Amino acid sequence: MNPLSRPGVRLMDRFADQVHFDDCKISRSEPDKELKQRTKHLDKLRDKILENIGTYYAETDASLPLSGRYQAIAASILLSGGVERWRARHVAGKVTAPDTELYAIRSAIVNATLRDDCTDIFIFTDSMASARRAVDPSIHSGQGHSVAVCEALQTWFTRKDGQSITFVYVPSRLQWDLHYKAHEYATELKVALGPRPATSFDSLRMQAALARGASWNVLFQDPEY
Repeated sequence: MNPLSRPGVRLMDRFADQVHFDDCKISRSEPDKELKQRTKHLDKLRDKILENIGTYYAETDASLPLSGRYQAIAASILLSGGVERWRARHVAGKVTAPDTELYAIRSAIVNATLRDDCTDIFIFTDSMASARRAVDPSIHSGQGHSVAVCEALQTWFTRKDGQSITFVYVPSRLQWDLHYKAHEYATELKVALGPRPATSFDSLRMQAALARGASWNVLFQDPEY
């Protein structure tokens, strides 16, 4: 067990009031109306963030080519005051989409917390599951990324009172301009798998399940079975 995952020491046990999730659920009954409402909310939030000195905001996204011939890419773009301060792409290996989204979130948060003038952080992501996993240091696929996030945030929170981080959900189908830049940045890079790409628990589990499913399909088609 990682020391940061002990009860009472965990990030959300100590700083739950400084970690926020701006989430929403898009229903199947009126998706167009709700997506328009979400866009308005995101636009207003962006305008508000731009007015605040010391607020850093990041666009994070992942690219997981469906062909199976390329590695996953995690992309992060960090801004403040409407000016891009930093960007990075990471070759994540043969991992799942949530693993890659978590990598991108980790990259943005660790970089933002190193900024001396940073007082608030906003992470725009289309994977709130990965956002919640980012602040959970317990055992799971990509735990190393979560531990790095928790370490960075705990150090940052104790440095000065009143600092906060907010994870903001951006539905990918919106192609909302601020977040879509990270999507384009991630998908531009193509890196072949190579002989021994990095992997993750969830990726190995998924590969094992797919292999077992394929073998069952072959077995069930055998007339002698």
